[in-house]
Amino acid sequence: MNGLQLVGSATVVSNAIQLTSDGTDAIASAFWYTTPANVESGFSTTFSYTISPSGGADGLAFVIQNDPSGSSAIGTDGGALGANGIANGVAIAFRTYIFNDVEIDSCGVGNTIVIGGCVVASIPESALSGTHTVQITQSGGTLKVSLDGNQILSSSVNLANAVGGNTAYVGITGGDGSASETAVINSWSVRPGTSLAMTPVPPSLWLALVGLTFTVCCFSPPYRTGWSRYPRFQRRTRG
Repeated sequence: MNGLQLVGSATVVSNAIQLTSDGTDAIASAFWYTTPANVESGFSTTFSYTISPSGGADGLAFVIQNDPSGSSAIGTDGGALGANGIANGVAIAFRTYIFNDVEIDSCGVGNTIVIGGCVVASIPESALSGTHTVQITQSGGTLKVSLDGNQILSSSVNLANAVGGNTAYVGITGGDGSASETAVINSWSVRPGTSLAMTPVPPSLWLALVGLTFTVCCFSPPYRTGWSRYPRFQRRTRG
């Protein structure tokens, strides 16, 4: 599978990547871009997700990591959001069950991610179900999180120091436990820092993933990776 690697229960459904499924318990899922992204001199990502129904569990997380398993890394299910146990990582977690918050977890090099266990910033968010757009940026040692165009979190996090390298695998994880929800990623783009050391590649490389198209464009700095826009996810209902 080119460009993206799906791990655990992650699957392609209706031109989106589904992480969890309402009515199916004890799921851990992840998907990663298979080429490490530069995170040293600035980093940004934007993704759209849909979570249904309201009141389900447990959420999802955007993860930047240098785990020894690389693009095969996956954590545990339930409130761990498929992220707990991944080493050398930073997680931006969107927790939909009980905690109902958005948080940045940075546990440090040599440690594994623990959602809720190494929080450097958090904010209550009770309306995380439905369709939302997330933007995460890091510049000058400050990590910022915006939801639907509104900045909700800001914290001092040097990504290169936090993950133990100037490059890292980036991806999205999800999980549910005894309660469940359907969580899908509708679109995703990543933009590493502008001082990325370039290697010669064709002007554009299109990588097909079933019904998805993952685009890698290397013209001149800044380097871009991302998905193109896809049709809106058609919600699944329990039954």
